[in-house]
Amino acid sequence: MLREGKARECRNETAIAREQDRRPRLLMPRVASLCRCLCQLVALTVLIVVPRATSAEPTAANGQSPGPSIVVNLAYKELTNGYVNVSSATADSLSEAPKLRLETEKHDLGRYSVRFKDAPPMAMVWDRTSNVLYLDLNRNLDLTDDPAGVITNEFPTTSYGSFRNVRITVPTKEAEQPFLVDLNLFPSVGSRLHLSIQVRSFWQGKATIDGTDHEIGIIDEPAEKTGALMLLLRSWEQRDQPLNLSDGDANTFLLQDELFFRGHLHAWTHRFDTNISPAGRRLELKETPAELGEIAITGKHIDRIVMTSQKRTVVLERPASVERVPVGNYMIDKVRLRAGERRAAMSRRQQALVNSETVKVQPVGQATLIAGGPLTNSVSIVRRGKTLVFNYELRGQGGMEYRLINDRGIVQPEFAVYQGDRKVASGKFEFG
Repeated sequence: MLREGKARECRNETAIAREQDRRPRLLMPRVASLCRCLCQLVALTVLIVVPRATSAEPTAANGQSPGPSIVVNLAYKELTNGYVNVSSATADSLSEAPKLRLETEKHDLGRYSVRFKDAPPMAMVWDRTSNVLYLDLNRNLDLTDDPAGVITNEFPTTSYGSFRNVRITVPTKEAEQPFLVDLNLFPSVGSRLHLSIQVRSFWQGKATIDGTDHEIGIIDEPAEKTGALMLLLRSWEQRDQPLNLSDGDANTFLLQDELFFRGHLHAWTHRFDTNISPAGRRLELKETPAELGEIAITGKHIDRIVMTSQKRTVVLERPASVERVPVGNYMIDKVRLRAGERRAAMSRRQQALVNSETVKVQPVGQATLIAGGPLTNSVSIVRRGKTLVFNYELRGQGGMEYRLINDRGIVQPEFAVYQGDRKVASGKFEFG
């Protein structure tokens, strides 16, 4: 740790900016500087005081009468940018050659078969000569009658395929289910092909919960037969903001049997509604009683916490220092921090670690959840021959790791290197 007074001729752009403006602010991304003869670890801790709202006391808890059910009709929606789910699939070599145009038959072709959910296999041909993908959307082994299934690779190389705006329909037991996806293709072992599927469509509706309008969405993905659904839950005013799973968006989480939100516990039921055209989904939230316990939250600047148990999701928005939630054992799924326009989210690497820890909420006593700010920027510098390697971390309460985010996704922290008064290098930290 570089302490005050021990570094001669070092410059820290963040410290200078903070000296000029004493107002509390969140994190300044430029955290690393280098002097003529000193390479040290630089750390910065910034505290922000923001007002916190207290969640409403549950009305359907501890023997009180539950409120009416909330019914939401969901319509199919496609995203222009971003994606709401990512899944993977394996395409096997196609045993039966599909029909192609005669001129295409002479090209370098990779013939595959991919299965979505319980639907029959779909033929897929990667024309490496023209760098085009052919999809047998109607599954009749005739690729000459699927004009919407002809997609050009975004990349000039044929060692990797990126095919955007692919619309597929997956027959299920309930209905014909549409998807808008981006397909990323990677050659795999033998004659197989690995697919990364970025889903850019979901089922959207509007629900009034505790007097406030919210966007509710069900997010499915085509690869899994009986895969778990994801739930999108955010204020109705945010409905046009971009969605991107790469930043650990706390607005999306696993759709489980029960949801505790804004002081109410709801049980979920959902199904396809084929009585309307086009077919949609019908979602019902039925308020149910719950035994509550207390949980103390030690950190600052928390905008949303998502906790999960075996069958329940608890969502706390701008929580107070003490909240009442249904009794149970929970894992911390997602944490989002906010101060003004600046935001940070718990990193995916940290999410994998905290999923093994449990917060036990009991009827008597008080559980403790250590999360949130203040946050600390730290940079470690390691010499490798003639190269200096900068490693950046952003830590909060309990040592949790966070990443700065904005509407476009993850924000890359920046650094600058000085020799005396002269800037000799600058750049951004890459994820890894």
